[in-house]
Amino acid sequence: MEFIELPSSIPSDHLRNTPLYSDREQLDQPRRVVLSPAVFAGLANHPRRPLEVRARQAAHELERKRGQYVRCTLETGKMLVGTVSSAGNQSFVLETGLFKSEEISCDSLKSDPVPVEAAGQKFARGLETTGLIAVTIVLSPIILLAMITAFPNGGS
Repeated sequence: MEFIELPSSIPSDHLRNTPLYSDREQLDQPRRVVLSPAVFAGLANHPRRPLEVRARQAAHELERKRGQYVRCTLETGKMLVGTVSSAGNQSFVLETGLFKSEEISCDSLKSDPVPVEAAGQKFARGLETTGLIAVTIVLSPIILLAMITAFPNGGS
């Protein structure tokens, strides 16, 4: 094994005039963040809860937020978007439309219920409500006329 001869001393003018890094290199280097061991100490003490428990807790929290839309992915691959209307210990009801709802058991979920914006769902539900109101307005005079002609004496 051969050793390389290194200079025993470096002239002081060489040290003063030679930059260790150029200015551009210093900017390009990523800033290194050092985390204390206390950050990682809690990970071993608090293991991640099972999916069923997390889903149950999320459903109870989302039930309080009445207008919040939620995306649920089931183990079958089916993806549902709606609002949580009632949450129990084993399942919760997800309203997916004006007249549609599905009961989802917490153990049939593939992942946690996730809050989403769901602009398309909100638009579709608004159209359903508008259609229902329009049909009611159009049909109410017809139904009223039919009742007056069917029961001219007030139904007696």
